[in-house]
Amino acid sequence: NLRRCTRRPRRSSTMAAACTVAATCMQEQPATTKCRRISAGGRDGGRAAPPVEPFAMLKLLPGPLAQRRRVLLLRHGQSEQNIRRKDMPDATLTQEGCEQALSWRGKIESLGIEVVLVSPLRRAVQSACLAFSGGRAPLELCRPARELWWCQLNNKPGSLDVMRGLLQQLPRGGEVKRVKEALVPRGVQPKTEKDSVDQLRKVLRARPEAVVGVVCHWGVIKQLCGVSADNCDIVECICEGDGRLQAQRRWLRPSKTTS
Repeated sequence: NLRRCTRRPRRSSTMAAACTVAATCMQEQPATTKCRRISAGGRDGGRAAPPVEPFAMLKLLPGPLAQRRRVLLLRHGQSEQNIRRKDMPDATLTQEGCEQALSWRGKIESLGIEVVLVSPLRRAVQSACLAFSGGRAPLELCRPARELWWCQLNNKPGSLDVMRGLLQQLPRGGEVKRVKEALVPRGVQPKTEKDSVDQLRKVLRARPEAVVGVVCHWGVIKQLCGVSADNCDIVECICEGDGRLQAQRRWLRPSKTTS
């Protein structure tokens, strides 16, 4: 069940600041990096960790993936709302969140994702463009992938103009499809968060690709497969015939320490 919102809204940082963060991360983060040590509190401790394998895997359920469709759910990187714990309009990533997403660049392609569906919230769009900046998988916005708790400003998509401005500052931003459809939807729309998740299941079930990536949020991943995902971790699932997702593996973000 979703809790009623009690947080007071707060204004977010400016659009220019958000774009500067993403641009700075793109300049500072090389295409291939060693993992950096992250302290227990989630902040960068500033100490270099030994090189590790590209993916640290935690098996959740036994059994082969067989020939069913695979769905890989990537939670967005750390956002301003994650660290401030205050509601703000459609929060963007922190610099650490940008680095978390960028740590997937050049590695996430190994998972064989054929198309990437992206929540229209800015933190997810930033994460998708940064994480997949080294690949060619098509990127498209998908409104049902937005976070739950719609009463919070943080989970309300912004305007079409704001999104277009953000995409101009992001790698592969010009390639993102279905932007208008996600931000200016037409026709009958889900009335509740549950209806939205059900719609996302239908979208996933109808996709023709064998491996689908979804860049989304903690609440969406929890509702889809029952797994609590950390920022920029991936939960790999198989899609049943009725659209239900069964979690199989968790891929830890490359910037995490193995200790």
